[in-house]
Order: sequence, then structure tokens, then C-alpha cells
Amino acid sequence: MQRKFRATLITDFGSDSQLFQLYGKQSINPLRYSMDMMGHQFAGKDYFLEREGYHTYLLNYTVQGEGRIAYEGREFPCSAGDLLFLDCDRLHRVQTEGGWEFWFLHCTGPAMPALYGEFTRVTGNVLHGFRPKRFLEGLKALRKGLLAHPSLAMPLPAGLDERLFSAFSEEIYGMLNDIWLQCVERHGVNSGIPESVLRAQNFLEENFTRRITLAEAAAAAFVSPCRLAHLFKRYTGTTVGGMIASLRLQRATELLATTDEKVISIAVSCGFTDAQMLKRLMREIFGMSPTQYRATVRAGGSFTR
Repeated sequence: MQRKFRATLITDFGSDSQLFQLYGKQSINPLRYSMDMMGHQFAGKDYFLEREGYHTYLLNYTVQGEGRIAYEGREFPCSAGDLLFLDCDRLHRVQTEGGWEFWFLHCTGPAMPALYGEFTRVTGNVLHGFRPKRFLEGLKALRKGLLAHPSLAMPLPAGLDERLFSAFSEEIYGMLNDIWLQCVERHGVNSGIPESVLRAQNFLEENFTRRITLAEAAAAAFVSPCRLAHLFKRYTGTTVGGMIASLRLQRATELLATTDEKVISIAVSCGFTDAQMLKRLMREIFGMSPTQYRATVRAGGSFTR
């Protein structure tokens, strides 16, 4: 259940602190990871924050000093080398223990709830001994993009550049994937998904632009077609055919948003037998044709799925 936003903040930030916020610019790409706010902060001894109802996830890396977080009835000290992961919809209190330097990112995206759930299951909200190289590289790339496009940090209407937002999304995905891999390495995370399903997924991701049969996918997964169909539906919630269609649609919407290719060319390059298949799927999912989708993206508009 989402809570109503409220916050109490005593800043006490040093002069070297930097904060960047992305104001209200939304992409219609449902696959996008988006940044709400990021920064590099030097908090003094009086820094205090109490907040809930902020509908983003927080990733906070401590460089030096210490912060203390009260959350979900528990208290977490964050020292140098710790990565904190919070669902900011829930009530949390943050304060320093004398001084605290940290980098942070508030973000959202399609897999954030699942990643947060797995992260907290194995770490209890804090990953100790975090290697920050990829995380900091991503934050600095986001900062560079915002500095190069100052209108994005203003609470004013601005034209949407889907290429730019896709670049932001890719940076955030890369950061999150590195965090996941470190959790796997450190805590031996087991997703519970059978190896055969993972092999099939990899096969589909690498081959979806051509015609694929269930038998081919099953052969790549080293199981029978019947067995793969059962396992795939059980562990992914969709069928092999459904995932192929989803992968093709994802690629098609990216090309529609970022190129001037003809619809028929995009459809064929993504694995559809003709443009009509793509048109039917887009009307079913987005309620509009490929041409209407492209026009909406270019105009910076939105739609309801």
C-alpha cells in the first residue's frame, strides 16, 4: 500500500555536496529504469531525515563516516564500504554519527521490487564490503548527462529525448546488475529457477529475431519440449511463445522510438512475419498502432496501458 508523502529534513550539508533531481520527465517506455534523484553528500553531525511515501528505492553507498538508519522496526549503522537499499515508500529515519560522506541514487524500474526483495532477504538491507566501482561510474555518468541537459533538472516542461532516457536507463540497469552479481557472489543467492529454464531464456534472448520452435528451445535447454513448456510457464509466468513476442515487441518499440525505419522493416528485423502482426500486438498492448506510438514518443506524450 502506497503511503502519503511526508518528510522532515535538517540538511547540514557541506559545501562540496551535490544533488541532482530529474523533474517530472517521463518516458512512455514501460521497460525503462528511471532516476528521480542522485547526489554526493557530505553530511554534518546535525543531519536528520524522517520520510515516508516517497515512491522510489534508495541505494546509498557510504564512503566514510557513519550514518544510522531506523527502518521497519530495526536500526542499521552504515559505515565505509556499506551499500544500503531501502524502499522509501516505508517510514525511515536517517541521521549521522558525527559526519557522513555518501553517494546515493533514488530510482524505479520494472524489476526493482524483485531485486529489493532478494537483496533484503540475503543482506537485511545493508551489503557490507560493497565494491563501488560500477555504482560510482554509473552515478557519474548520470551526473554528466544531467549537467549536459540542464532543462531536465528544472521543474518546467521539456522535450523528451528517448535516446537520452534510454542511456540513463542502461546506466541504472548496469549498476543494479552489478549489485545483484555481488549479492550472488557474497551470499550464494539462488533464484530457484531451474538451469534448463535459464538456458532457454538465454537462447530466446539471443535468437528471438528469427523463427524459433519449442523443440529448438528445448534442445538448447537439454530437456524435452513438454518438460520445457511446463517448467517455463511455472517459473516465468509466460510461455516460450509469449516471451518471444515480448522480446520482439521490446526491440520494435526501441526502434520506433529511436529510428525512422519503416514499420514493415522494423517488424521483419524483429522477427515478425509481417507488419500486421506487429500492429495487432501493439494495439493489444499499447492501444495504438506503431505509427501512432512513434508519433506519441516524438511528441513526448504518454498513454495508459
